[in-house]
Amino acid sequence: MAVRVLAILAGVSGCAGPSQRAPSPEAGAGKGGVAIVGNMPAGSDGQATAWSGAGARDQRYDQSSIVPLVMIDLDGQKIVKGEEAVGVLTVIDDHDGSLKDLERRDVSLESGVSVEIHGDSSADLAKKSYRIELLDHKQEDHDLPLLGLPPGSDWVLHSCGYDPICLRNVLAYSLAQRFGHYAPRTRFIELFMNGAYQGLYVLTERVRRHDHRVALPKPAATGAAGDITGGYIFRMNLGEGLPTDRAPRDWLSPVSRSVYSYHYPRFDRITSDQKAYLHDHVAQFEAVMRSDRWNDPRSGYRQWLDLNSWVDFALIQELSLNPDAYFQSIYLQKRPRSMGNRIAIGPVWDFDLAFGAVEFRNARNIESWAHTMNRFGGQAVALDPTRKAPYVPEFWERLWTDAGFHRALRCRWQQLRQGPLQLHTMHGMIDGWVTRLEMVLARDAALWPDLPKNAWTGGADALKTFLARRMAWMDVNLPGRCTA
Repeated sequence: MAVRVLAILAGVSGCAGPSQRAPSPEAGAGKGGVAIVGNMPAGSDGQATAWSGAGARDQRYDQSSIVPLVMIDLDGQKIVKGEEAVGVLTVIDDHDGSLKDLERRDVSLESGVSVEIHGDSSADLAKKSYRIELLDHKQEDHDLPLLGLPPGSDWVLHSCGYDPICLRNVLAYSLAQRFGHYAPRTRFIELFMNGAYQGLYVLTERVRRHDHRVALPKPAATGAAGDITGGYIFRMNLGEGLPTDRAPRDWLSPVSRSVYSYHYPRFDRITSDQKAYLHDHVAQFEAVMRSDRWNDPRSGYRQWLDLNSWVDFALIQELSLNPDAYFQSIYLQKRPRSMGNRIAIGPVWDFDLAFGAVEFRNARNIESWAHTMNRFGGQAVALDPTRKAPYVPEFWERLWTDAGFHRALRCRWQQLRQGPLQLHTMHGMIDGWVTRLEMVLARDAALWPDLPKNAWTGGADALKTFLARRMAWMDVNLPGRCTA
């Protein structure tokens, strides 16, 4: 793909535009004709090699005070909600932070890209979030390692439109990872779109079935063809399509009337046999949760759920007092028989309204529980216009009444409070991020003074105070006793 020169337009005072350094003959072209240019590691054959395995991290991007630049050139196209625009993505990760010396800096990666607006309520903000897909010269999906992260083609550029310091998603995902689960990996970046500076963003892995993301096997297309029991990824997000869609994105449970959405396999690729299996399994679980034996040790929810994931999910949602905790932006997995045949919950996703960022649904009252939000009513959904979907599904309400679930929550909480949930550890993470982002946060706030996040003056100190008070309250009020 031909190299494009990106001009930095007005919007950042004193910024000079970068002139693309031509790749040397030794650098060559990346796989699929996508140029990966700039300073390559010794022994490189032109492929980006910052990621060397599922557990590897490139510490440059965790510790450097310089935030990498991502530049997207769409040849002037405007991005309209519901439509994709195609262009070129360029990364500069070696600069001095002033945005004034870019003409002297090497491009570390360049790729074709498709871009669309991401989010629901955030899509109406002036500062948009974007979904991006890396493309090869045939405009097909192309896995590349961005900024030291494992190779992938699909990412989100999150605008943090409701988050004053752009840390809430990063914090929640980091905690989930420290709990031992996969959660999206992130990088702070500064974004230029069509030459115009857009401010601070968080580059985030999208949830996908992938060896480096949600590691599940592919289900067989039919029961006769092999193991159809998993893996599946599905969502609770109030529905992602319309009842009139030719290929339905969602289904309505005949038991609870909860709305679920297909994620993997995709709604337009999942077979009728796979749908039937997944629908039936979820309906059976919901029926058990409505029955008299719902908490029976041998036949109740313990036989249906990957309990560790549900306990940790509940603790993160409650710690963060997420107003979307139990009904929106939720991923679930149906694992195959070879992996236990249970329903796991996660990866966690979407915490920009959490940790005291907003007031609605009592989300700043540290002496309340997210799992009691049904007292505020419910949410209308297109797939079932006769009713409002509850903020907390009925199976979650039942789980939160069970003494065995309480015991599991309390034991796990006590364990985590001696590890990743130690207050000084969390405060240290926040302080490190804010110190690194000090210059960029100021630049972003000056560019977007009217965003909701800038109407609330709470910054790092407010977040740390929220965590200290919330954890102290949960230490006392979390139900259950941890006994041998």
